[in-house]
Amino acid sequence: MTKRAAKAASGQTKGSLRVSSAMRRSPRGRIKNLLALLFLMGELVVAALLIVGLAIFYRFSSDLPNVNLLSSQSLIPAATSIWSEDGVLLGTLQQINRKPVPLNEISPFLKDATIAIEDHRFYHHFGIDIKGILRAAYIDLTGGNPTREGASTLTQQLVRNVGIFGLNHQKSYARKIREALIAMRVEQLYSKDEILDLYLNNVYYGAGAYGVEAAARTYFGKSAADLDLSQAALLAGLPQLPSAYSPFSHPDRAIERRDEVLDAMLRYGYINRAQYEAAKSEQLHFATPPRTRKGYNFKAPYFVWYVLNDLIRRYGLDFVESGLKIQTTLNWKMQQAAEKALEQGLERASYTGANQGCLVCLDNSNGAIRAMVGGRSFLASQFNIVTQGLRQPGSTFKLFDYAAAFDTGKADLNTTFRDEPIVYPNSHKLVHDFENYTGRSMTCKEAIARSVNTIAVQVAELVGIKTVIAYAHRMGITTPIAPYYPSAIGASAVHPLDLCVAYSVVANNGILRKPMALLRVTDAEGNIVEEHFPQEQDGLLRKSTIDQLNEAFEAVVTEGTGVAARGDDSNGIVPNAHGKTGTTSDFRDAWFAGYTPELTTVIWCGRVHHGRYLPMSNGQGGVVCAPIWHDFMIKAVPIEQKYLAALNPAPPAPQPKPASPKPAPQTQPAQLQQPSTPSNNSTSSASPTTAAPTPSAPSSPLPSNSQSGGTSLNNTGSPIPPTPTNPSTPNSNDLLPSPQNVSTPPATNAPTPSHLAPNHIAAPPTPPKHKSDPMVTVTICVDSHEKATIWCPATITVQMPASQARKLKTCTLHKPPPGAG
Repeated sequence: MTKRAAKAASGQTKGSLRVSSAMRRSPRGRIKNLLALLFLMGELVVAALLIVGLAIFYRFSSDLPNVNLLSSQSLIPAATSIWSEDGVLLGTLQQINRKPVPLNEISPFLKDATIAIEDHRFYHHFGIDIKGILRAAYIDLTGGNPTREGASTLTQQLVRNVGIFGLNHQKSYARKIREALIAMRVEQLYSKDEILDLYLNNVYYGAGAYGVEAAARTYFGKSAADLDLSQAALLAGLPQLPSAYSPFSHPDRAIERRDEVLDAMLRYGYINRAQYEAAKSEQLHFATPPRTRKGYNFKAPYFVWYVLNDLIRRYGLDFVESGLKIQTTLNWKMQQAAEKALEQGLERASYTGANQGCLVCLDNSNGAIRAMVGGRSFLASQFNIVTQGLRQPGSTFKLFDYAAAFDTGKADLNTTFRDEPIVYPNSHKLVHDFENYTGRSMTCKEAIARSVNTIAVQVAELVGIKTVIAYAHRMGITTPIAPYYPSAIGASAVHPLDLCVAYSVVANNGILRKPMALLRVTDAEGNIVEEHFPQEQDGLLRKSTIDQLNEAFEAVVTEGTGVAARGDDSNGIVPNAHGKTGTTSDFRDAWFAGYTPELTTVIWCGRVHHGRYLPMSNGQGGVVCAPIWHDFMIKAVPIEQKYLAALNPAPPAPQPKPASPKPAPQTQPAQLQQPSTPSNNSTSSASPTTAAPTPSAPSSPLPSNSQSGGTSLNNTGSPIPPTPTNPSTPNSNDLLPSPQNVSTPPATNAPTPSHLAPNHIAAPPTPPKHKSDPMVTVTICVDSHEKATIWCPATITVQMPASQARKLKTCTLHKPPPGAG
């Protein structure tokens, strides 16, 4: 090749390289341009975030509190308070156990352990930990364990629990931003050691211990300065969840948490491997758990602990002690009357050997517990007989025998049985009676009034013991009942509170209102934790059944075994008293269960010696318990009547029109004139001035000693609030038993009255009925379209003319289960 050709070839090669190089530079340039654009966008985002951050800072920093007061504040929350319905402070619950110590008197292990597990960058941040926040966000996104290391710094935890800053534990961005700003300001005014000192001396470690000194003495019986590494690691792990990690109640969890703290200390260089292994292998020994329940100075201590135990079971002791306000249903005036009546009654009956007893009273209008005395002395025994005791109810159980018989039509008040020695069905054991067998026939009414056991057993046999038990459970008994005929006269034990609920069903015309002890619970910041309303189950008994039971239970207190409950002119008569005595065969248990339109109260008395229940000497319910019931109810009923009247004051009486000086001449027929004020004997229920009263308004008292039809506790003039009904819905007293009918008041944003009763609606006026063919309420079986029985699974209630109702047949499609007939 010639030189010229070689030179040309060389030039061609260089040209191609230049073109190739230019082509390679073109994508690189585009990348540079893209990176520049991204950098510009990033700067814009940063600028936007900075603007937003400045706006947020201005918004939340304008009203930040004065953090100079932090050093004088205590993190101990306000005491939890328990209040009665009538505004009396029953007691406060707070275990204040705090012993502040200087930071140099706290074990270095504890300081290091706290920082390692709670905030290992404590000495390097300015109040908030950006890395910690990002780490927590990453853990949330990846589903890791968020409790292993928290995102909040020690400074944030400190300010979150100080009352002057107005922060709470609500999960909201506003609260977190405010908390972060306060924490940063605290870091500007206080040194790290001062912040750590405040934290360690105030944080809650559980078991009532605030601060490390109290915690060290509570859990290990030593000073915070003397804690070794393993002990310090355990304490450092408690503040996050004091109840869950408590070595007293959850020792395994406490050790696991201790090991997590030791892992963090090793990871961040606070201890070496040898120290780590030695601390993990150390067997910890704990001090004796302190007694945290010192409620002996509470008013109504049995009731208060009944409420607190329920809350502690559901929320844990730490939360219950965190400054709650607990509003209960108890009436303090009634409670005082109950305690006095029980104590004086036991003193009066001491000759029988009776030395222990209980009392519980329910408000018939809403199921509220108005008084509860769980025993003679809370200091001597904290066992609450009302809710924990299981005692044989004796003849008070006969309520269910006769309720089942009357309700199923097997018998009525006038059905007669012979009072003579009989044996229990399928047994050779003779039915025991307190009095000699009369050998004559008597009605069910007389048998109830005189508490004759032989006839009660015959009634139960006629109905079937399983049916009796079904009625007992339907009416509120929650304990198992043996399916044998001795149960018909009270051989199976029940809770006194359950028995009180069951008798209130009769007082409430077949409506079971569940016992209610709480009205409202609010936390330390005033937020509602829970709010309670009456829960009802209606249609449990026919109206005819209730009428007969009322008549019989009135006879008990006017002419039967319970006359001491009603009283006389010498000690005052309890108006509209009804009830039933009960005594077990060996006089170990004496009862009186009774009610008025306003209240239902049950009394139990017995003889207890070193935890054993011993026989009394002729300790009958009518002798021991009925006078106690009288002494309590004679004072409690007026209190309840006053309470109901205050809730629903009677409308002011219409003012009479002033007499005209000259009567105007009548220019049109009288029947066309506009009425002024309706007369008292007006029967038009559509008149605006004769609208039905509100359901809670007390009205005329019950008639006493009714001669026919029994005493209806809630017919047309009862002070017991009926359940509001739809204009087309019949009265619940006419319904057949239907356990599915449970009513719960609807949610509302309106202010709730203090008694927390359902939203009452005045009952609509009833249209006038034609005298020749009145409208009646009939319960119809959905399947057969005939009159329903208690065995029909689905029913509806309708109103129809009586003549049409008489033509309906009774449902034969649904049969009673075997043994229930």
